[in-house]
Amino acid sequence: MNPTKMVGTKNQRRLTAVVYYLLTGILIASLLAFIFYISITVFSNIKEQSLVPITLSLQFDREVEAITQNNNIIQATATNAETSIVVSEAPPWFYFFAQIYFLGLFGIGFYITAQLWIIFKSLRKQLKESITFKIQYVKYIRKIGYALIGYAAWDTLFYIYAKYFLIEKLSFAGETAVIEFNLDSLTSVLWGLVVLVLATVFEFGSKLQEDQDLTI
Repeated sequence: MNPTKMVGTKNQRRLTAVVYYLLTGILIASLLAFIFYISITVFSNIKEQSLVPITLSLQFDREVEAITQNNNIIQATATNAETSIVVSEAPPWFYFFAQIYFLGLFGIGFYITAQLWIIFKSLRKQLKESITFKIQYVKYIRKIGYALIGYAAWDTLFYIYAKYFLIEKLSFAGETAVIEFNLDSLTSVLWGLVVLVLATVFEFGSKLQEDQDLTI
């Protein structure tokens, strides 16, 4: 019986190392940013300011004008847009709501990055030492898929709460806009489903390879 070995080329090992160090840097920078954010929020005198932007998808009806490089004028109607707002004045409970929303998205994003870091850390070792393939990768990949769907669910909950229980209308530049569903949430769900399908395919391929190794 010959277990499946992973023998990586020099370029594969180099690329894996680059991704691993990049993910390591992202995780360290995220932790430092989180510590700084908590320190500013909790220990400073800033009590009535949201330090993170809130992203909203808006639906409105506004005439816009675009000028081309040849000075031609294009008349159009803008019906929706995605905007980020930084709160300068609001009730205390709104600041709490904004922090919870941000920390939820931050936590899910950090979790996904951590799972990728674990995969590439182990993969880097495998390609370097040519050890046996680990089916545990499927578990980490599946966790990423569920986290992407969780990201979309968290964003959708924010949309439902903001639209039906929090903000009645939003006005800017003399125009009134309403909050609409963020289609990026559907994109996250689709990506999550794709990742889950890939995890199932990898799991099937790994078990098939194990069965072939046992028959040799």
